[in-house]
Amino acid sequence: MRRIAIVAALCGMLALPTLASGADVVTLMATTLSQTVKGKTVTFVETLRLGRKTAGVDRIVCRQIRGSVYNCTGRYTFSNGTITVAGRVNPKKVNNQVRVTGGTKTYVGAGGVLKLHTIDNLHTRETFVFND
Repeated sequence: MRRIAIVAALCGMLALPTLASGADVVTLMATTLSQTVKGKTVTFVETLRLGRKTAGVDRIVCRQIRGSVYNCTGRYTFSNGTITVAGRVNPKKVNNQVRVTGGTKTYVGAGGVLKLHTIDNLHTRETFVFND
């Protein structure tokens, strides 16, 4: 695996690189902007940063399925397309992982995993590990 750099800046958001063959890894810092809770559903929006630059935003919807386990779906929006994810998350755990289920534009056919590492109530280190 190799760490890939951000390749372009556009409209205040960076473009994540085109996916190459083999596994590529991109790590972003997510900061929660807003969160709403309605019954068993939690929806939140985060800014995504690479270093000091804004790389994009995400919108995540999680529905409680039992105890502290949630079924979540998310859409990560960058200047060169979107990436979608889905999976089960337990917010009481520091580390979680969900599947990359696809994307648009540059990310059509994207696959792999998104590793989530909770820093605190507002910040999460999010690492995309893409594969063929």
